[in-house]
Amino acid sequence: MRIEEHVAPMVARWIGHLSYPHIAKLGRLIGHLYAILSRRDRATAQRNIEACFPELSAEAQKKLWRESLVQIGSNALEGLWVWTHPADEVLREIRHCQGHELVQQPLKEGRGVIIMIAHLGQWEVLATYLGHHFEGTFLARSFGKPAIDKIVTEGRERAGGHVEYVSKKGLIAFEKTVTEGGLVALLTDQQPERQHGVFAPFFNIPTLTTVLLQNLAKRSGAAVITATVKRLPNGGGYDLTFGKPEDGLTSDDKIVAATALNRTYEKMIRACPEQYAWNYKRFKKRPNPQEAPFYPKKR
Repeated sequence: MRIEEHVAPMVARWIGHLSYPHIAKLGRLIGHLYAILSRRDRATAQRNIEACFPELSAEAQKKLWRESLVQIGSNALEGLWVWTHPADEVLREIRHCQGHELVQQPLKEGRGVIIMIAHLGQWEVLATYLGHHFEGTFLARSFGKPAIDKIVTEGRERAGGHVEYVSKKGLIAFEKTVTEGGLVALLTDQQPERQHGVFAPFFNIPTLTTVLLQNLAKRSGAAVITATVKRLPNGGGYDLTFGKPEDGLTSDDKIVAATALNRTYEKMIRACPEQYAWNYKRFKKRPNPQEAPFYPKKR
């Protein structure tokens, strides 16, 4: 029997006994350790922030990438807390919600809604909120560990939502839901395979960008709504904000549509850049495979 089949449930049970304020404090501690010990992710975050925020001083860049790593550590533990606690406990930690009507109105009119999410803030809280209010369907990737997938799926579906994993069958069901007037949510801010994307500017850097969300919106006629769950300081809970994307997202020109997608993500990220997952190698694939690597190899 695999070790995670024993360990994952034990950790989940332990987290299930802790309150959010305790999780927030412990998450910050874990985040600080992660920022110190994870040399590879630290180097990636540093490179990303230097490239995306050249207007900042070296000291400000350092402060930003350090805090982003602390936030990532917090995010991991808080995600476990969300998956293992009743929906009403999670919803109580949302202190303010802005733009709920942007989601509600299209659904009332029988039109599907696509929730556009970035790896920003505590996105796991969205599954609880959207499941509770709209019985949303969430597109996710498997962790490749059955015991972990079970905990995650049960946590994300606890409030009334549904999880579809990335597969041919899952994508068909996902599109059927939104085409028939339901709500779906997905994260599309990471690089796809080359055949599933185009290069478009992101923080003024040519970036391989998915066409999945744009094509889905165009085929289904669904409304696209952005969503960000911002973590408040000192265990203060979360602020949830829904908004509208930049113009051009459903353009027939794939570059124009991808540029609109990236402009939308950039706007979301700039609202709380320290809460974005800068440890991800977003710019690894380059337009010209022969050019120098964006992320220098370790010496």
